Amino acid sequence: MMATTHHNRQRLSDLLTGFASIAPADDVEIYGISQFSGDTQQGDVFLATANGTTHGLSYQQDAVARGAAAIVWETAATIDAEHLDCAVPSVEVPALSKHVFELIQRFYGPVSQDLCINAVTGTDGKSSVTHLLAQALDSLGQHCGLIGTLGYGRLSQLNAATHTTPPPARLAREFYQLAEQGCQQVAIEASSHALAQGRLHELKINTAILTNISHDHLDYHQTQEEYIAAKAKLFFDAKAEHVVLNIDDAVAEAWAQSWEQTATLIRYSMTRMDADVYASSIRYSADGVDLNLHLAADRLAIHSKLLGPFNVSNLLAVAATLFVQGFSGDQIKSSLEQLLPVPGRMQVVRSTARHVVVDFAHTANALQVAIAAVRVHYSGRLICVFGCGGERDQAKRQMMGEVAARHADEIIITNDNPRTEAPNAIAAEILDGAQKTATKGQKITVILDRQQAIAEAINRSTAADVILLAGKGHEAEQQIGDQKYPFDDVLVAAELLNGRADV
Repeated sequence: MMATTHHNRQRLSDLLTGFASIAPADDVEIYGISQFSGDTQQGDVFLATANGTTHGLSYQQDAVARGAAAIVWETAATIDAEHLDCAVPSVEVPALSKHVFELIQRFYGPVSQDLCINAVTGTDGKSSVTHLLAQALDSLGQHCGLIGTLGYGRLSQLNAATHTTPPPARLAREFYQLAEQGCQQVAIEASSHALAQGRLHELKINTAILTNISHDHLDYHQTQEEYIAAKAKLFFDAKAEHVVLNIDDAVAEAWAQSWEQTATLIRYSMTRMDADVYASSIRYSADGVDLNLHLAADRLAIHSKLLGPFNVSNLLAVAATLFVQGFSGDQIKSSLEQLLPVPGRMQVVRSTARHVVVDFAHTANALQVAIAAVRVHYSGRLICVFGCGGERDQAKRQMMGEVAARHADEIIITNDNPRTEAPNAIAAEILDGAQKTATKGQKITVILDRQQAIAEAINRSTAADVILLAGKGHEAEQQIGDQKYPFDDVLVAAELLNGRADV
């Protein structure tokens, strides 16, 4: 639950000066601004904008129930008396959508200008890089906040996330609270949805980071070209001071080759010695990974507790960001070697009985990477347990099935978050893809109940094997139909293995 703060306050009439006249009886004191009814806190003014086919007034009752002190709504032809039946002051503002950023600035002030904002985008790795970067900056005395899939706030006390990248009003609230807590920096995930919708449009970005681009979110963007164009906004429209690109990715490499922007460009790579930041002599073991980190003329011997090749790439992204911000080689080495695994990202479930690794991989590329990462550290059979979310990109279901069958020894298809889709139908699409690349005799099983699927994987495995639980990672709930149920892969696996949460 997000904590309410009343450190900032303003009269409604002051907020709306130049936009609307407020009757004395309606001139309430407000303590925050919300654009999304689920974000509304006690004393907020709720901005009900006209957005496509849905008007924000459709959610005013929810906002009021959560504590909204006033509703400011955008003029629209479809608004009638029923829409305006509200228990709190309701004020009309023509073209409200165009003035949201101005109103946010009026209330919260230019708080974001005082924070060093590091925005990370990419199909995979956003959550890991933001979390690792926040850890690294904290270790260097740069108090850093986090805004992304894993939550909002300081690492020690994250509030639940409502969006990967929240709407501007929620962003401003989070920035304001982080600044009050003494933060100098913030690491934020920049989703393709948020970039396409301009949620970061008014922010002063210090460092923009691209991890990679693969197939994802085509339910929203329709085409891969539109998806790439959304990601590009962070690098070509946002006017960031620094840009960090993973040139092991084809799209990033193309951008780097034709770079003509004013931002300082830093290229990182796991393999290319012509990159500004790269790794060599990479050695994996049960204890983590050892590598040589090259930063311009420096070569630093690094031992990291993190698992998997993709985490080497994540380490390079963090190192490149610290490097461009002026931290020394010794400081970067110290911070990288202190980093702990990100919750739900290559997280080992501790047990003497079996090897189980939990990872958030929920795209074909991420699943392939996760399987490869596990292979590096374990020599036995690999059993992969995964599903695909309902009401999301259908095209990736077959692709994930193909990847799992091609790279795992055995797969169990199960529920992820089917939502209101039929679980059998989702599983059938994954199975169709898996059968295309399955080898003769390869065991492919469908067990829709996720706990039963995990139990079956454990029962089939030996002490030499490893089980990869993919797709849900850090998530603590599973949505089936309209209901959400407690479900944490790490805790469920630990209970099945040990009878306790030994993680």
